[in-house]
Amino acid sequence: NDSKIILALPLENQNSDLTVTADMFSKLTEKNGNTAVEYFKDENSSKTATVEIESDAVLIYNGRYEEMNTELIDLTDESGKIKLLDTDKNGKYDVVFAKTYENIVVEEVTSTNKIVDKYSQTTLKLDDSVEYRLTKGLETITPADLKEFDVLSVSASLDKELYNIEVSNKTVEGKVTGKDSKRIIIDGEKYKVAANYTDEISIGTEGTFYLDIDGKIAAVDSTSLVSSNYGYLTRAFFSADTDRKATFRIFSKDGKDLTLEGTSKIKVNGKSGVSAEEAVASLNIEDGSTTAQLVTYTVNSDGKLSAINTAFDNTASGGADESQFTKNAVLSDAKFSKSLSKLGNVRINENTVIFDISEDSEEFAIRDMNVFEDGQKYNAVVYDMQEDYTARAIVVTNANFNAAADSSIAVVKEVIKASNSDDEQTDMLIALVDGKEVSILAEDENVLKKSESPLEEGDIIQFKTNSDDEIASIRVLFDITTKDTEKTEEPVEKLQIVYGKVSNKFTNSINVTVNGESSNYSIPSDVTVYSVDTTISKNNITVAEVSDIQKYDEEENNRVFIKIYDDEVKEIVIIK
Repeated sequence: NDSKIILALPLENQNSDLTVTADMFSKLTEKNGNTAVEYFKDENSSKTATVEIESDAVLIYNGRYEEMNTELIDLTDESGKIKLLDTDKNGKYDVVFAKTYENIVVEEVTSTNKIVDKYSQTTLKLDDSVEYRLTKGLETITPADLKEFDVLSVSASLDKELYNIEVSNKTVEGKVTGKDSKRIIIDGEKYKVAANYTDEISIGTEGTFYLDIDGKIAAVDSTSLVSSNYGYLTRAFFSADTDRKATFRIFSKDGKDLTLEGTSKIKVNGKSGVSAEEAVASLNIEDGSTTAQLVTYTVNSDGKLSAINTAFDNTASGGADESQFTKNAVLSDAKFSKSLSKLGNVRINENTVIFDISEDSEEFAIRDMNVFEDGQKYNAVVYDMQEDYTARAIVVTNANFNAAADSSIAVVKEVIKASNSDDEQTDMLIALVDGKEVSILAEDENVLKKSESPLEEGDIIQFKTNSDDEIASIRVLFDITTKDTEKTEEPVEKLQIVYGKVSNKFTNSINVTVNGESSNYSIPSDVTVYSVDTTISKNNITVAEVSDIQKYDEEENNRVFIKIYDDEVKEIVIIK
């Protein structure tokens, strides 16, 4: 009829249920003359248990009611599960939900919603003639959202008119280091192989392994011989003494400064059996110094570096080459567009690994795309660019990741010594920000400085915080020791600062003279105003009002600092 079930809840204490996966299923048998399910109690046990199904049990198979058929609930050589429900608590199960599925690994999706399988070349067409539900986690998606190597676990009704499709894009990258009759081992973890993948996976196979919804390997991309285990190599050297070992200093994508010992034989750019001495020589120039560069590398179970790869240089063409670790482009003064998430012509997303490397290669940091400021220019080296121009990794070498141009100013009240959550000594900034006093830890003791001197009372800065909400960098806009020096500056694009004397004041604007040249500035009603009064020793840095702004008085020697962003006055500081 026209009614629809919108919610179904189990009756408390009225039902009991049992789920048996295909991996835990043993066989169908009989009990008290009824069909019964024998299953293993746990993954590592040989002991089984048996449960009975009522003779008149209802069967729901892949979402549709069907007449009870033991072939449909026999999970031998199947992928899926059965859920048994006892609605009257008599110890026998009277409803059976059976779900079996087959994997399809996406090769391509046509404009008519035909999904082509990568291995069998069978197709699944999701058009108006069928009813389907396509989900990825908790999200309902469309066929157009599917990408190559997505693993689809497809449950189909018997009449092939209803499909429930669950999508997985989970991957494991690494090298097969062992295997047994049931599983393969990748970097110490064991994985089963799904029924759809019939090719041999041998020890030593290296690449990207794609998992289905049950965590089984459903596809292998062995063309991606280089993993995304990026690191920035700064030093490789070989000890020719009795130890005769190679040592590598690598800054990892996890932000760690690693010193790794190499194995005696190292796989270099896909070539196995390279001696440690030869591996080091391939990374160094004639004088023995190391060519600092982005690499990918593998660490074995003993914590030693067993493989290292340098990037194939494809900067001449600038094209994508997804078959190998590739350097695609060297960008100079590339402008970042926040709305397009592009650095020059290269896309940046939340998965792009961003190495911030100082020019002397001594300072390192891992950033995310939020460090890029809209409209600002950066130098960067682009790696593993995909066909859609999205970079998997970039190295920014000369960036000064300061605060964004539209960041609020901080009027410094004090810098004190403090310790962070790791009990490491650092500095703490106490300042007025957004009209109130704040106290914020710095990333380290070298951050809260102007040139080589510590910040001091009355300085005006902008700052950027890291993922721990610690100040990682600052931009000094005004040095209180230069309070007699008038100026107009543009520190970065869209940001302007004006420091001079108020020569006239109107209802909604002021005239400010800088070194004899006067300009008028409109004052928004919501502008934030501060006061720094160096003539007094107590409560000399405060939040003020627009009404506190006065014309220049020679005795008070008063001036104003104005922060302008995108041609609009945002904040004003009265300086005496």
